[in-house]
Amino acid sequence: MDTKTSCITKLFIAAAMLLIALGTTAAETSSKQTEAPSPNPITRCGSRLTDDCPDEVFNFVFYEGTTVSRDCCTQLVKMGKECHDLLTILTVYGEHFEQDVIEILKRGNVVWRRCQANGEIA
Repeated sequence: MDTKTSCITKLFIAAAMLLIALGTTAAETSSKQTEAPSPNPITRCGSRLTDDCPDEVFNFVFYEGTTVSRDCCTQLVKMGKECHDLLTILTVYGEHFEQDVIEILKRGNVVWRRCQANGEIA
C-alpha cells in the first residue's frame, strides 16, 4: 500500500470514529433527558456558523483563500475542533475533493490554528 492510500485509509478510519463518537454522545445525551433529541452532528455543527462564515472557511480551506474575519474565527473556535474536522472531512468526500485530500486537511488545520491563536486570518 502506497503512502497516499495509507493516509486516505487512516483518514476514513478517523472520520468513522469521529462520526461514531459524535453520534454516541448525542444518543447518550438524549437518552438522559426527556427533551427532544439533539439534531444530528452535521446539523448541530453546521448551524453554529452564521452569515458569511461558512463561505470564508470553505474558500480558505478548499480554494486557497487568504482571509477569514475575526467574527468568523470566533464562530469557528466556538464551534469546536471536532465539528470543524467533521465538516471538513464530509465536504472533502461529499464534494469530490478526494484528489486534494492531504492539502485540504493541512489547510483545515492551518485555519483552525490561526483562528485559535490570532482570532483572524488577514
